Amino acid sequence: MGEGKREGRARGRPPLPAGEGKLYAVGFRTSKKVKDFLQQMADSGERSIAQEIEQRLLQSYDFEGTLGGPRATAFFRKLAEAVERVSPDERWLDDYQLFRTVRSLLVKTIDDLAPPTPEPIDVAIRLARDGLQTILGAGEFLGSEVREAALSFARNLADNPRVPADVRAELSSNLAEIQHREAS
Repeated sequence: MGEGKREGRARGRPPLPAGEGKLYAVGFRTSKKVKDFLQQMADSGERSIAQEIEQRLLQSYDFEGTLGGPRATAFFRKLAEAVERVSPDERWLDDYQLFRTVRSLLVKTIDDLAPPTPEPIDVAIRLARDGLQTILGAGEFLGSEVREAALSFARNLADNPRVPADVRAELSSNLAEIQHREAS
């Protein structure tokens, strides 16, 4: 041994493998029913309660991804809540009348959650943009009548003072590009 260096094993706790870090304590209170459930699930998976809670928390985020993200998950949860108001168990899946009731409620709930109906001018702008993008892209497959109708529609909107100025400028620019391509 030389100058205070020890040979052999290093002292202290060995470093954690890459990707693993320090664990942090998070406390929360729960009912006996939930604690007993978590204990039962932890025991069956040979995990501690803390590991069970962590796994379930991570799974809840995976679940959101499976359903399309947090907003879609919230949407589907509202549908599930509506079903539970009619039938707190799964009887509705076996009972025709109850099933029809749940179906009607789901349709109503979906309609209630729908985004607002766009204004007619917004629909017209979207149609004009889509038509011009199709012509600018690979518009050869459009028939001449459909192509001319799309161009005429876009021209009318480009000249309409009710259409926002930036949209009119965009439509005019696309129309000019199409005209330039045709002239070449």
